[in-house]
Amino acid sequence: MRLSAFLLVTTLAAADLKPPRNEPSHFATHATVGGLTIAAEYLVRGLPGDKEVFFVRDFLVVEVALFPKAGAVYALPGSAFALRLNNGKTPLLPAPAQMVAASLKYEDWTVRPSLQTGISSDGGTIVIGGPQRTGRFPDDPTVVRDPRRTPPRVETRSSLVSNEEASETAHEAAVAYALPETRFHAPVRGYLYFPYTGKTKSLKKVALLFQGDGAAATLVLK
Repeated sequence: MRLSAFLLVTTLAAADLKPPRNEPSHFATHATVGGLTIAAEYLVRGLPGDKEVFFVRDFLVVEVALFPKAGAVYALPGSAFALRLNNGKTPLLPAPAQMVAASLKYEDWTVRPSLQTGISSDGGTIVIGGPQRTGRFPDDPTVVRDPRRTPPRVETRSSLVSNEEASETAHEAAVAYALPETRFHAPVRGYLYFPYTGKTKSLKKVALLFQGDGAAATLVLK
């Protein structure tokens, strides 16, 4: 199941790891605003894909389903939602799925503390213990290769086509299963990603805020 499946708004499209969810009651919480019913579930840092659940390190994941009344057409942007943590005054806004995908694909997307030792020799510096920069394209000149590290094995086109179906990656799933920002007149379903690098154990209360078409709702997720 890929991104095209999400855009077929005549059906509920999402990961197959969970039982079908075609009613608001199938979710942890739901609320009705005007003619739109919003259902949601807090997945913490889990991103269910086709065959496995991926760990999303820098974001909180919320699964959302939208159920419009018969004959109504909606077009809700992701900015209609926000996430409030522990009654905080400033809620988190969702991040674009492409940003989440980049953080999953590139190891150095976010700088994190690590043990590093600098050794200067002839004007140069060797860094030991830090994360290795990931090239954005083949032979990226900005990438300094550590000869002691084994380079990743590169799949050739012939080896890929030999498989019946290529394995789904985390960054592909992040985009494919994101809540689509498109006009819909039937139920749609997908994930919202909220940037958060703190400890999830410190989150005692989590609430999804919705505001659109002059109406507002709060869905308590935790």
